[in-house]
Amino acid sequence: MSEIQAFYYFLLKVPRVSARESPGIPWKKRQDLDEWEKKAVSLYLKYRDLVDRYLKYPEKHLDKEELGSFHALIYHLDRAIEKSSVPPGSLLFRGVDDEYADQFLFLLSIDPGMGDESSCQDVEPHLIQEPGYTSWSSDPARVREETGAGGVLLVYKTGAADPALVLGGTDHEVLLPRNCGWMTTGSIRTGSGGDGVVCISCENPVWGGATE
Repeated sequence: MSEIQAFYYFLLKVPRVSARESPGIPWKKRQDLDEWEKKAVSLYLKYRDLVDRYLKYPEKHLDKEELGSFHALIYHLDRAIEKSSVPPGSLLFRGVDDEYADQFLFLLSIDPGMGDESSCQDVEPHLIQEPGYTSWSSDPARVREETGAGGVLLVYKTGAADPALVLGGTDHEVLLPRNCGWMTTGSIRTGSGGDGVVCISCENPVWGGATE
C-alpha cells in the first residue's frame, strides 16, 4: 500500500468520529493578532455572506463608503490569516452540497456506488478554485450536519507552511485564504448505502491571499 493509500485508509475512521478538537488556538485567544485583525475576523463572521459574494462578483460594487470599509476588512483579515497556521498533517474537511454532489462526482468520473474501504481510487484531476475565503473544519461529522453535505466530502491534509486561521466554535472551523485552488487527486468510500461517504482528496494547493 502506497503512502497516500495508507493515509486514506486511516482517513476511513475519521468520518465516524462525532467530535474533534480544533487543530490550534482559536482567534479570540491569540495574543499575536492586533485589535484590527481581531475586529476584521469578528466582522467577517457577522457578514461573511456579503464579503464572499463581493469577492466572487466584484463587478457588483458597493457604494464608496461601504467599499472603503470593505477593503479595510479584507486587508486586516488577510493579515490575520497570513500570521496563522495549524499543525502540519491536520485533516480538514469541506462539504459538497447535496444539490451539486452528483454533478461534482460526474465531473471527476466517480461512481458513488463503486469502490470499497480498502482502496484509493484515481479521479479526473480538477482544479477547484475559490475567489472568496474558504471555510474548512476538523470535524467531518459537523460538516455533514451543518452544510447538508450528506455523501461527499473534500479532504485536505495541511502542510508545514499552510496559512490557516482557526475560528474554532462548535463547527471546529478553520479559515483559509481567498483566491485559493486545490487539485483533486483521489477518492475513497467509507460506509455503505445511505450512510456511505465519498472522500475526495485535494492536494497541491495554490495559495492566494492579498492581491490588492
